[in-house]
Amino acid sequence: MEILHNFGHMARNFRLLKIHLRLAKSLRNYEKEKYLDFTFRPAKLRDLKAIKDIHSECMGQSLFDWLYRIYFFKARELISVCEDKNGKIVACDMFMFQEVELGEDILHELYVEVLPEYQKQGLATAMRRYCVKSYKAGHKLKGLSTLALFDDIKALRTAQKAGYAITKASAKPPAYYLFQHI
Repeated sequence: MEILHNFGHMARNFRLLKIHLRLAKSLRNYEKEKYLDFTFRPAKLRDLKAIKDIHSECMGQSLFDWLYRIYFFKARELISVCEDKNGKIVACDMFMFQEVELGEDILHELYVEVLPEYQKQGLATAMRRYCVKSYKAGHKLKGLSTLALFDDIKALRTAQKAGYAITKASAKPPAYYLFQHI
């Protein structure tokens, strides 16, 4: 039974990779943008280790293997990073296509992560605004979606400041579903 369960996961992960390889093409504008002493830009393959480290520190867990595989091929399209003035990556914003939103030209924001020592400087909001602007300039998507857990006020506020609006509530996980028309 466990073998069938694992095979089901492998098949789903392969299907998600194929979907992203097909859909994540020329989605955005690739220009850099300055904010205070920071620079926002699309991620590069060489940034994945720093992104994984930020994710581990902020979330307390490693990045899912299937998600890492998607980002290995499509980091430039699906991840934005924030560098400090020394070129150190201090924040990232990760996206993916959700299975339930396929065919709607909606990209889902999974994680906005800022290293603890760089928080409370407006980086999460500024990074979200950069991503909205970047994807809007790509002219391929109709919108961006994200979730903010009911008790995560910071995530909710940064999303709203970047132009996302609550459209409904999600039961699993218990969260607000936010949408940004682009």
